[in-house]
Amino acid sequence: VGGRWLLGQELGHGAFGQVFAAEDQSAVSLGQAAIKVMRVHLAPERAGFHEEIRKVVALRHQNLV
Repeated sequence: VGGRWLLGQELGHGAFGQVFAAEDQSAVSLGQAAIKVMRVHLAPERAGFHEEIRKVVALRHQNLV
């Protein structure tokens, strides 16, 4: 993803997309993460996906980056 993240196996899926295990491939690697990829057919209706992003960004926890 973006030349930085290498996607691995699918961890789950839901209404907006699929969640994959990912490994940061950059020089200043953050390690492992989970990345959600929006379903292509939902692109015109991405307001709900953006709302989900805003909620996740507001989360604070030591295991979230």
